[in-house]
Amino acid sequence: NNMGTVYETQGKIEEAIAAYQKAISIRPNYNLAHDNMGNALKKIGRTEEAIAAYQRAISINQDYPVSHFNIANAFKDVGKIEEAVAAYQKAISIKTDYAEAYNNMGNALKDIGRTEEAINAYKSVLSINPEHVVAKYMLSSLTGDTPETAPKEYVENLFDEFAKGFENTLLDKLEYKTPKLIAELLLDINHDRYIGSVLDLGCGTGLMGVEIKDHCSNLEGIDLSNEMLKKAREK
Repeated sequence: NNMGTVYETQGKIEEAIAAYQKAISIRPNYNLAHDNMGNALKKIGRTEEAIAAYQRAISINQDYPVSHFNIANAFKDVGKIEEAVAAYQKAISIKTDYAEAYNNMGNALKDIGRTEEAINAYKSVLSINPEHVVAKYMLSSLTGDTPETAPKEYVENLFDEFAKGFENTLLDKLEYKTPKLIAELLLDINHDRYIGSVLDLGCGTGLMGVEIKDHCSNLEGIDLSNEMLKKAREK
């Protein structure tokens, strides 16, 4: 199980899954291994399998709040919002000061238009952790007191969640061509020669990098979202 978590932190998800499977083969009622298996499967988009893994973890130990929290997040990812809310509530009933469960439940309630309940959820977060910037921002936005800029943590979480569907939305649905157009402009200005060292601020999944990597002496990408950066590294 520990080896699986190390593989996971290294981004070696398939190796992590194999390690969790080995742990489970030795101890089938090892709820933490089932729970970690769910996390790994969710990271590579196998969300329905992740839900099944979390369900197995919960069947072994119904009083472990993290498993209820994790399955709630997975339910939310596949659009099962009512199930997600119920799972967040279960996590909170076990761990009454579970700030992230309250926060994510607020997000889910907001998504289905249950605004007053969402407001109460964010207030619960802040009663536990008054410095929770994301809950503070969401509460302000729902009560009509939206600040001029969103906090870094909110933007980071937003794009981490958006990372796996980012390119499908931009390239397929919106026919996004900006990286290609900018690359053509840069190469035209430089008469198709090398354009030197390039710093790509807000590189996202690396769409710009793909267009110019063969024309740079050095290319660095920076982004708030670690999940976006993982996609860029794969390229």
